[in-house]
Amino acid sequence: MKKPLENIQFLCEEKNYTKEEISIFFGDSDKTKLITELKEKKCLDQEKNSDRFRFKYVGIIAYEKFTNCVFPKYYQKHDLNNNKSNKLNEFKQILKVFNKYSYSIRRDNGFDQNTIDLIGSEFILADAIIKDYINSGLYVKVQVEYSLNGEGETNWETTVNRIDPFFTRGLPIYSDVITSNTFIEDDYIITQIHKWAVKYCIKRYGILLEYDLNFDIESPDNLSDIGEDNMLITLLKRERNNVFVDRNIRLLNLLLSLLEKKFNDTQNDLALFGTNSFEHIWQQACALSFNNRLIETIKIENVISNLPYGSELFGKTFKDIIPQPKWWSKELNETKAVSTLIPDIISVIDDFNKNPLNLNERLFFVLDPKYYNLEFCLGNNNEITIKDNPGVGDIIKQILYEHVYQDKLSEYFNKLYNILLFPKLNITNDYNQNTFFSVAGNVEIDLKIFNENLVWLLWLDPIQIYDSYLKNNFQGEQELVNISREIKKIK
Repeated sequence: MKKPLENIQFLCEEKNYTKEEISIFFGDSDKTKLITELKEKKCLDQEKNSDRFRFKYVGIIAYEKFTNCVFPKYYQKHDLNNNKSNKLNEFKQILKVFNKYSYSIRRDNGFDQNTIDLIGSEFILADAIIKDYINSGLYVKVQVEYSLNGEGETNWETTVNRIDPFFTRGLPIYSDVITSNTFIEDDYIITQIHKWAVKYCIKRYGILLEYDLNFDIESPDNLSDIGEDNMLITLLKRERNNVFVDRNIRLLNLLLSLLEKKFNDTQNDLALFGTNSFEHIWQQACALSFNNRLIETIKIENVISNLPYGSELFGKTFKDIIPQPKWWSKELNETKAVSTLIPDIISVIDDFNKNPLNLNERLFFVLDPKYYNLEFCLGNNNEITIKDNPGVGDIIKQILYEHVYQDKLSEYFNKLYNILLFPKLNITNDYNQNTFFSVAGNVEIDLKIFNENLVWLLWLDPIQIYDSYLKNNFQGEQELVNISREIKKIK
């Protein structure tokens, strides 16, 4: 078996790749069919009238002997081959985030096939198959061989039922006995399928699943070495119908799923685990890290009792405060309120534990995670160039949220901060130390109703955000006071 890192290659979302580069990553043969399928699955885009491609996908693309890891777009192509071991660890973190995110989506909302390709994913099957092998070993078929007066253990139940004894003083004497020998059928075909599956899963995904495991048992390299597709499926189903041990039933179901997936795939060897909507991952990771309180009921008594709109806020959440558009029909003389805009994250600093250095300061944050590669550059004639920035609609929405919350809650909160959150690797401070965040700038709209509102732009270290998400430690919320101080310095 090759060393694990030799089978793993790194690519990057949204970066340009030629058809020749695609062939290098997925094998030297013609990859027209593979490219067509990736385009159909909306994982790959092709520039018009050109042989240049961009991955619109983050996650694993396994094909033939290669396991390709597609990183989020805030990585750069030239960085991916530097310190490959570190990059591998960063990608493992992303896979853990996928697992947690997909679990929460299925738990809260049911499964959305367009969000994470998880159900039936070969990657998930491989995790279960390897874990089962570590815990319980290979699937075995135990055979019992009976013989007359053999060398095995005497089977008295069978002997009594089948052999006629003679009696001495009323006691039965057996001149012959039935003996049994128990042995494991080493070449049992189900065991061979299991050996192939464990070897295949470890070779393709073992290092990404963080299993430090060598599988040195002699085993088939290809399923075709064991038997034809339909025959293997039929044998697994027949075996499942004849076993009653829970572990064996679970394992046989896993093996069936793996074989059916391989036999039914159009490309026969293409396996995906990832998403073409990575912005949802970024949004949820930020929401947890900043302890999103959008749907929490407002519990501050003096807000309810002292504010002009206090009675309106009773029992409501921060989400409920946003007014709904009301549509009136002249013909029916009826009014109907319909759905409205909803902010992504509301974070609040309002008590001693969260703001120990300033007991009288209550801070309100309207946060919007944006999966953009925001960049400011100096172009010709020292003119600033802005790359990959959100549109004006995103800015106007944030300012509208700010107006609503200032109107309803300004008597309670000392300061409201309106911030867009962008991922950026390798953020450092003035001492060249890695930091959680950096203020990138701000944006305003020069209109009378908006001209006093600033939307701040914040770069966040995605690796620290994901660590916070996986550990549930609300690091983003803990940094809010520091964020407010940095903004004050700039203003």
